[in-house]
Amino acid sequence: MTSKTKFVLDELFKLLEDRHFFTIDDLYIFGLFGTKYAVRQALKSGVLPFVQVSKRRRIVPKTALLEYLRINLTNNWDTKRKGHENK
Repeated sequence: MTSKTKFVLDELFKLLEDRHFFTIDDLYIFGLFGTKYAVRQALKSGVLPFVQVSKRRRIVPKTALLEYLRINLTNNWDTKRKGHENK
């Protein structure tokens, strides 16, 4: 794991320390996704694991959210780094 990714995840973990689950609204309000639709698409596609609590309510465990962010941050930074090396 890159040091940037670890730093971001550590800081995020501190901010969200008392939370164990997150709703679609939470993820949108925190700015982790641009729209609620984007969150729903991530859940629907299976990219972001969730727990179905009721017919209309889905929650994302903190561990699943942190793993999702770790993978995406690492992939984004690696892609940007490779793009700069090719120029």
